[in-house]
Amino acid sequence: MSRKTRCGPSSGEKQTWEAILFSTSLHDTAYSKCHVSYTDPATGTTIEYTYTPRDADKSGQTLEINEKVSNREEARQLAMKRLREKNKRRIQGIVCWLGTRALWRA
Repeated sequence: MSRKTRCGPSSGEKQTWEAILFSTSLHDTAYSKCHVSYTDPATGTTIEYTYTPRDADKSGQTLEINEKVSNREEARQLAMKRLREKNKRRIQGIVCWLGTRALWRA
């Protein structure tokens, strides 16, 4: 996501404006908790775990995961991992700076 682009006037001389772009996306990224549920077809035993981060929005959506897990600890780790993967692209931004390209390569 750290794509460089020009974001200001360029004098064509030694200094130019550069930027790193950011954006916001709520599509498939606004989950406040993750529920993992797996039923072993051989035994009929169901393993479930719901992970909610401390700072989570109480009105957010629940990400539902149905993947094979062996125990509650594995379900907890999977829930944390999947929630982090889904929400990591939620907020992005842009940073502009003026500088000399020769210094960037140093």
